[in-house]
Amino acid sequence: MKKNTKAVKKQEPIVFIDGSKIVTDSLLVACEFDKRHDVVIRKIENTIKRNEKLKITGHIFGVSKYKDHSGKWNKKYLLNRDAFLEIAMSFTGDRAAQLRNVFIKAFNKLETFANRKKYNQDYIKTRHEGKIIRHKETDALAILKEYGRECGASNGFLNNIYSGYTRMSNKALFIIQKGVKHKNVKEELNTDQLRIVAVAEIVIRDLVLEQIKLKADYHYIYYLVKDKIKDFAELIGKTEVPSFQIENKNQAQLSLF
Repeated sequence: MKKNTKAVKKQEPIVFIDGSKIVTDSLLVACEFDKRHDVVIRKIENTIKRNEKLKITGHIFGVSKYKDHSGKWNKKYLLNRDAFLEIAMSFTGDRAAQLRNVFIKAFNKLETFANRKKYNQDYIKTRHEGKIIRHKETDALAILKEYGRECGASNGFLNNIYSGYTRMSNKALFIIQKGVKHKNVKEELNTDQLRIVAVAEIVIRDLVLEQIKLKADYHYIYYLVKDKIKDFAELIGKTEVPSFQIENKNQAQLSLF
């Protein structure tokens, strides 16, 4: 059977925040270490059984799932730093040793980033205020969704209003590394970037409600908002969203961390 070295379609950050935990997952491990995903899954499940037998704790192997190219849902595992190390130590060779080092540095970098935010009162306050603003923007988009439905908008348009406006805004405001799929952009932004998002969400909310009152075409509303957010981004300057990843599998990229 041919080895599947492309377990994920797009390169993603190799460590990420899931709830309150900093983790990687078995798909990313399989992809970066050039292993079949079923081989990595088997290693993980054998390790879980052994750790339970020996009463070893501290290793988080959380069961999750992903959708493959055929649309089928399959099992994967989330791994904290200790769990990752236990699995990765079984991979031998110079390349594996280099990759373990890259993953650990990525864990360290994200943990430092997350802890700085966790104990930064300015960040906490900005995040809280931003959630309130986001709720108001979401309420406006809910009104737009109903307005679009009354105007005969397609299901595709209606089902993608929230994600579509969010993607549009993030793309206009920030530099996102090509090919990188962030699980939650807001979780990776600093305090200043969160303030920028809040201003953009106020602009979106106000423009959407204003244009609905004027009975503007729902397509026109989207492009008007898009132009306004782009103008705002040009005024303040775009900043980069942090990414904790390996961009390409070559020696030069190992120096990134």
